[in-house]
Amino acid sequence: MSNSKNILTGIRWHLSEQGRTQKELASFINCSQNWLSSALRGEAEFSLPQFIAIAEFLHISPSELIGGYRPTPIPTRHP
Repeated sequence: MSNSKNILTGIRWHLSEQGRTQKELASFINCSQNWLSSALRGEAEFSLPQFIAIAEFLHISPSELIGGYRPTPIPTRHP
């Protein structure tokens, strides 16, 4: 999976985990919900200011967002 796909997956995952909507994010970054939906499908690109604002909206660092989606591993028990 390419890094940009990881970023988009990460944005969608964080939105879902936080119970936030694309409509709320679109309002926060001052774009239409339709454009945001297209961008999250990889059909448009975020500007650097938009990318930073998305990280701010999600309460994560931009570098965490660049790392992409990483589900929290389930702790393993050692006998």
